[in-house]
Amino acid sequence: MFQPLLSLKKLKRPDLLGIDLGSQCVKIVKMGRRPNDKLAVEFCGLYPIPRSSPDFESDLHGAVKEAGLAGLSAAVCLDDTSLKTRKMELPAMPDADLKEAVRWNMREAVEGPVADYSIASSLIEETTAGGKVRQTLLGYAVKKKSVIDLMNLATRIGLKPSAIEPSAVSLASAVDRAWPSDDLWIAGIDLGAEKVVLTILGRGRFYFTRLLPGLRSSDAKENGPEFMKKLAGEIQNSLDAFSVAFHQETIHRISLSGGGAGIGELPEYLAKNLAIQTSRLDPFAGMEMSDQAKKTVADKGYLFSQAVSLAWMNG
Repeated sequence: MFQPLLSLKKLKRPDLLGIDLGSQCVKIVKMGRRPNDKLAVEFCGLYPIPRSSPDFESDLHGAVKEAGLAGLSAAVCLDDTSLKTRKMELPAMPDADLKEAVRWNMREAVEGPVADYSIASSLIEETTAGGKVRQTLLGYAVKKKSVIDLMNLATRIGLKPSAIEPSAVSLASAVDRAWPSDDLWIAGIDLGAEKVVLTILGRGRFYFTRLLPGLRSSDAKENGPEFMKKLAGEIQNSLDAFSVAFHQETIHRISLSGGGAGIGELPEYLAKNLAIQTSRLDPFAGMEMSDQAKKTVADKGYLFSQAVSLAWMNG
């Protein structure tokens, strides 16, 4: 479904970590393969280590080592402001040519030389007219330096980075796994402490992503009602922008993840004010889980959406 910005040679790994380096809390999920080759959740870790802490790397390195995860392959979530996306239409072509065509089209979306960016894409739609096949794609790009910095960070805390995924992509994948459908259009919203990101997917495809301006879930601690009101307004603005760009007016469901998803009556408030069914995302639905993982997750699975998705996508 999605192409990672970085994917090293994929081996038949016995296990793989998904790691979400949030601004206030780090989430780690370890997947392992059962004898029937089915993936199962073996470990979940929730570490309240702020990225702003001067001891962030040493504390996280210690947590990784203590959990027995040092040296394992890890798919890492990249949450970076340099991420740019662009919808494009191209004729069908060989993969190598398509990559170059996507890179060429992303020149107008990025800031500075396109050579400074890692670029990938996901297929939205394929149509045939007059015997010619055309593809609609969502291209996305992020600065190579951000990718390299994240790889180096993962290495310093004792892991082997095997894939780097933009947070919007891993969120879309988590929502798609929870609500697989050829008919539904779903908005996934990650309510982080410092930023709120919305993605939209439909027919199993990643269509749209947007940072909701001026919002962070940490503000809800001081004024929950005002935060929810502003959030509902910005979600509606984003849905309107999506409707104009993609000529799709109906969103069937909103799925919430991230720390802000735990805010009181937020799902009920959004459902009432936006007239769209809203719930907290359960990224573990239908998965086999160890007792340790079940205990750690409890009723807060929505915190692990990115980490679960990363491990599942790349396992």
